[in-house]
Amino acid sequence: MNFEEYKKHRQRMKDDPDYLNKIKQEREENIRQWWLKLKPFEVEKDVPDLPNPLTDFYVTRLIELGAIPIDRLEVGEWYYGNYRNAKLGKWNGKTFDHIRWSHGYYWDECNHFQDDDRYALFVPLRKANKEEIEKELKRDVK
Repeated sequence: MNFEEYKKHRQRMKDDPDYLNKIKQEREENIRQWWLKLKPFEVEKDVPDLPNPLTDFYVTRLIELGAIPIDRLEVGEWYYGNYRNAKLGKWNGKTFDHIRWSHGYYWDECNHFQDDDRYALFVPLRKANKEEIEKELKRDVK
């Protein structure tokens, strides 16, 4: 698509709601197809950025790819996974407590991906091992 075609496309999206809807549906279908081709998660970096909001399709797909569903979490256990500010989180029965950096380390919390609050969500992949937990707790937390 050259620049002139792009300008016409942009204008048509503004002027024609049906065209805009078609473009959005095509984009969503392309994203869904991409998610269907993903391989099972091995490390936290394998988890892609989550769409907002997180629909049932994506929740189901995350679980199929190795994410731990909320009903299989154990209170008080540390989990390794994907979150924008941490790789480890301790499940307290409602949210994950985690240590994050922002002008020093401090405790924060985040939701499990099935409790989507339209903010950053934790995707647990496995229980954290002893070495990972010890390393995390050695941080100088405020």
